[in-house]
Amino acid sequence: MKYVIYLDVYFAINLIMDFIILSTARRLINTNTTSKKCLLGALSGAILSVACIMLGGTGFVKFAIEYIFIVVIMNFITFNIRNITGITKGLIITYGITFIMGGAMNFLYYHTYVGVWMLRTIHGVFNGNISILKFIGISLISYVILQCTMKLISKKEDRNSLHTYYIKIRYQSDSIKIKALYDTGNTLTEPISGDSVHIVNKNIGEKISNLEDINNKIRIVPYNSVNGSGILSSVVVDKMEIYDEYDNLLKEIINPRIGLSSVELSGNGEFQMILNRNTFDY
Repeated sequence: MKYVIYLDVYFAINLIMDFIILSTARRLINTNTTSKKCLLGALSGAILSVACIMLGGTGFVKFAIEYIFIVVIMNFITFNIRNITGITKGLIITYGITFIMGGAMNFLYYHTYVGVWMLRTIHGVFNGNISILKFIGISLISYVILQCTMKLISKKEDRNSLHTYYIKIRYQSDSIKIKALYDTGNTLTEPISGDSVHIVNKNIGEKISNLEDINNKIRIVPYNSVNGSGILSSVVVDKMEIYDEYDNLLKEIINPRIGLSSVELSGNGEFQMILNRNTFDY
């Protein structure tokens, strides 16, 4: 049996479905992305899918293009993923959400009246008389199910994971790359200037202290914590860059104040810096 596929309808379906999948994936991949980027990613996926249909072909190359290359391009445009770890994670999450959505639509098909809509929609795709409103209705119901599922997953993930970032501390021609914990409990400020203080551990503090002329900028900061009170040496560096796990620059802070701790901040060495709670407020 041969079917006639209307490319405009095929494009619209791919655009809607890809947008739903990418909008859901942002909860697990990159919450800083925007709906506009999700739309651009979905648009690229729909265009490339239509191009694959027009070019035809079979075999491994076509499979790789349709199921790997297009998804990688969509994730790159939407989430700006560049490294191999991010690409792999993006593929797994995208297809995981696709399977969940397939399960949701399967449930709707067999256990609700929406199944009648879906059947008519499928016939409509091939007969050219698809009811786009019905398709959008089905998609929206599936989208709500996906969003609720992902919200539960992301909440559980937030409870079990630390909010960590990659940091580059720059001073003159030197740079130090470390991993930092974003801790809303760190409210430390320098009393005279009111500067927020980001604290590094003993090892990184010694590296910063050895930077040329840095000791001329030391200022003492008093602190109070659950472990007691005392004073902390601090210095101002040229710049601090904050990156996510995909090497995307999230924020750049000029002349941040760094507190030089005399102890290790993480028992297992998972992070070497504690960011101030005001980090993303300026």
